This record gives sequence, C-alpha cells and structure tokens, in this order.
Amino acid sequence: MFALFLLALVVIGGTVLVVVALRSGSRDHIAVPTVDPKYAMDVAAQVRGTRRRMTLALCLYLAVGFIVTLDPLGLQPARWLGLGQALGVAIAAILVGLLLAASPVAAWSRAGGVRTADLTPRTGGSFGPRWGFALPLASAGILVAVLVVMGFTSSPDGAGLYRAFTIELPDGSSSGSPYPGWFYGVPLMIATLALALVVLLVLRMVASAPRPATAELYSVDDALRRSVTAFIMLLSSSALLLYFGAVTAVAGTVTANTATQWTTSSDELNGVDGVSFADYLPSYVQPTYGLGIAETFCGLALVAVSIVLLVLAAVTSTLRWAPAAVEAEKVDA
Repeated sequence: MFALFLLALVVIGGTVLVVVALRSGSRDHIAVPTVDPKYAMDVAAQVRGTRRRMTLALCLYLAVGFIVTLDPLGLQPARWLGLGQALGVAIAAILVGLLLAASPVAAWSRAGGVRTADLTPRTGGSFGPRWGFALPLASAGILVAVLVVMGFTSSPDGAGLYRAFTIELPDGSSSGSPYPGWFYGVPLMIATLALALVVLLVLRMVASAPRPATAELYSVDDALRRSVTAFIMLLSSSALLLYFGAVTAVAGTVTANTATQWTTSSDELNGVDGVSFADYLPSYVQPTYGLGIAETFCGLALVAVSIVLLVLAAVTSTLRWAPAAVEAEKVDA
C-alpha cells in the first residue's frame, strides 16, 4: 500500500514539477534595457561583475557536485555507505547559494551630483514572477513527502540501518539495498531545508543590494537582479530535481530487484565439457515489480528535467539581454 502511494506521489508530483519547470524556462525572458552612452562604462562593469559571479557559482556547483557525488579521489570512508555521495548535489547547491548571498550583484560606482532614492520597498519576491518561485518550493515539499514515505517503506539491513527494502513471500522474504530509507532520507531532508533557507537568503540579498545613484540606471539594475534571481531559482531547482530523481530511480531499481525471484527450471542444459547446469528463470512479484519499474522511469525523467534546468541556468548566467551599447563598450575596452 505504501509503495503504491509512493508511486502516485512521485508521478503526480513529478508531473507538476515538469509543467512548472517548462513554464519557468519558456517565460524566462528579460527585456533589453536602454542605456544612455554616458553610463556605458558603469553598466559594462556591472554586467561583467554580475556575469562573473554567476559563472563562478556555476563552476563551483559543477566542481563540488562532481567531486562529492562521484568521489573520484576515494576520500569518503566506506562506513558512510554512500551517504556523502547522496548529499553531494545538495552540498554543492548550498555552497553556491552562500557564495551568491555574500555578493549577489556588483556594486554600482558612486557618482557625484544629484542622487535618487528608491522609495519602493523591495522584497525577496520583487524580481521574479510569483509562479517562478513555485518550482523550488514545490520540489522541496514533494521531495520531503517522498522521502518520508520511503522511510516508512524501508526496513533495517544487517547492521540495523534503515536502508533496505523488504517484501514478504510465501516461503520467506526478500530484501534489497541500498534503499533510500531513513538512513539517507533524514540527512537529505535536512539538506533540502538548508537549501531552501539559503535560497531565501539569496533572494533577500538580491533585493536589498544598493541601488545605483541615478534612476536612469534602474532598468538595468532591475534586469541584473532578475537575472540573478532566475539563476539561483533555476540552479537550486535543478539540484533538487537531480537528487529527487536519483533517489526515486534508486528506490525503483531496488524495489524491482527485490521483487525479482530466480527459480530453477526442471530442465537441465548441457554446458561446456558435458557439465550440466540448471536454467534459471526470473519470476516477478506483482505489483511490486511494476511499481519499481515505474519509479525508475519517473526518476530518470526528473533527472532529465534537472539537466534542462541546469542548461537554462547556464544560459541565464551569460546575460544575453545585455544592452548593445554595453557590449560595444566591452569590445572597445
């Protein structure tokens, strides 16, 4: 019963997340602001600084995610049982968020003369559409719900850790591991909560960064803030969907393998040198096997969507909307 509920939750939640993700990507368009030529140098410096920050953040995410998740140097102790690798993407996204929160946009130069103050209050949601913030929030909420259900469907392994999946059979039971039960689920839930808090911090810092001295630059300033906002939302959503999909795919694979039983046929086949061996045929415990296969494909679909969001984040970091005057000034420089 829990396994069926888990599949329904993954399918419904995954469908919602895919729809919101596609909507986020299709609507992420920032109008090119006009720039007075006398401000071209200041705007070019701001664009370069903001672009540099997002590029550095993207490189940090890829590097930390690769090193921690794949552990090419073998630094993680065997007793961790892959826990560090399961948290790799979340750790990378949290570090990126902290980096952007420290300095989300480059500081505008202080110009002399008459200064303009912006009296409009700015909040974390000021520089993005409301539905755009739904993707990471929905991803985090559905992921936590899925992890809780996986925790209840898990069972202790030989060491007493809840990282196995067990089904009862007429003549005994069958278990498989590593299943994302409480052993992996609780740290992942904590990491998801930490990532959500870091994203909120980044949004707050983006909104509270000082405005330029003149109102003529507000349109450029708004576009830069919207770009950083879109970048952190896309990147964090990509990270959430990546380990959401990976967890679901692993759970589905373990579930399907556990529900696959190998039986010996009554016929014997002649092997090499006349040695006889039995023909082993698989039998599948239904509906558990079918649920496991469905979970695996749902997980792989979520991983594919996460890759699309990562590409969109990389495209956003290039600031393709930068005014032509700014790009021309950058080339001349």
